[in-house]
Amino acid sequence: MDLIILVLILILVAIVVLGILAIFFIKAKEGKHKVDYYSLFIMGIIWLVVGILLENSALWILGTLFFAFGLANKDKWKKNKMNWKKITKKQKKIIYIIMVMLFLLVVAGIIVFWLTKEGLF
Repeated sequence: MDLIILVLILILVAIVVLGILAIFFIKAKEGKHKVDYYSLFIMGIIWLVVGILLENSALWILGTLFFAFGLANKDKWKKNKMNWKKITKKQKKIIYIIMVMLFLLVVAGIIVFWLTKEGLF
């Protein structure tokens, strides 16, 4: 049973690493990307709330920093705002790939959770 768990963990880690590498290489080819301050603001709010609820000081401190940095650059929110119509076909393809990878990770997590609950691990 321990071998099955190890194999599943290695597969999930490999998927995540390949996804990160793919994103890194694709972004390196596209050139420099502007910071989306609105996304930093939203991410900061989420991290702040989750950090407080989980009593995780690192998470709520980072959330506060992201929140403050995004709010300080509120005037730049509309400049970097992307909508689906402005995204190129290549970027849409990347977004679809990321969504499929995240879906597969969620499904794998549910399967591992279910198997653990059933006592198969």
